[in-house]
Amino acid sequence: MKKELDSLKKIINSSFNKNKYVLNNREIDFYKYHEYFIHLDLTDEEIYKNIVYLKKILFETEECAKKSNECINSFNMHLDLKRHMGNIYVYYKPCEKMNIILNKNKFKELYLYNYYDNSDLFESIITPESTEINTNPSKKEAAILFQNNFKNDANTGIYLYGKCGVGKTFMSFAFTKAYAKNKNKTISFVYMPEFVNIIKLGFNNNLDKEKGNKIFEISKSCDVLVLDDLGAEYATDWFYSNYLLNILNIRVAQKKITIFNSNYSINQFKQLLVKRCKSNDSMIICERIVERIKQLVNNSFIEITGKNMRY
Repeated sequence: MKKELDSLKKIINSSFNKNKYVLNNREIDFYKYHEYFIHLDLTDEEIYKNIVYLKKILFETEECAKKSNECINSFNMHLDLKRHMGNIYVYYKPCEKMNIILNKNKFKELYLYNYYDNSDLFESIITPESTEINTNPSKKEAAILFQNNFKNDANTGIYLYGKCGVGKTFMSFAFTKAYAKNKNKTISFVYMPEFVNIIKLGFNNNLDKEKGNKIFEISKSCDVLVLDDLGAEYATDWFYSNYLLNILNIRVAQKKITIFNSNYSINQFKQLLVKRCKSNDSMIICERIVERIKQLVNNSFIEITGKNMRY
């Protein structure tokens, strides 16, 4: 990095002869009152002394703005001026655009598994003040509950339920995004029907078996887990006992944040489990799963109402 910066400085210094510039009052005022430099309160003498750098700074700024996803300089640094103890100094600063791009994407690395990878859901932003939240009491309740848990570092999840398309997944993504970006927590975002299907395919396919085991292990160990569309999976007591209950038991024991999305209330989900589980101890499995969910969300069950956002 230092070698590249020194090289750029030599190019700048060798490319311009400061003494060849003769500036009229209009040109001096252009730099003195330019929005980029006005905070420096430059004198006429300082403008003459640093004219090479002033021109280079504006050139880099304008050219870099034309590039959407990259900096004009390969090392993502820009020439700039600053005032310190009354004097003007030349220095290099990180490209603000690239900082935003890199910071925007950095948190994605914390999604150890994400069914919705590369989805627009990464743009999910939810606050109690946003219009969508303010006009929907159920969403406002969920947002406030999340913010309180988030602010207090509570290891407590939320169970969101409601009709299709009302925004449960969208809200959960906003929640996990906040944990990843601001708390540096690892995330697993699991779509339950896909998870069950991968486990089934794994009986005959080693790649699916490996993927299913990976999701299983990550879901037990990650800081924040979202089980999306709980109840939409077609599963039996074997899956619920060996996978779901196992995951929930570990997360209860380790007090890890778990968020559930479902079309079913917790009572409806329990009834669904009872119908699907056929073994002799199926009722015990169902009771344990429901009890673990209640523990993980501290009885925070919120029905999300509203219109279908997908249409």
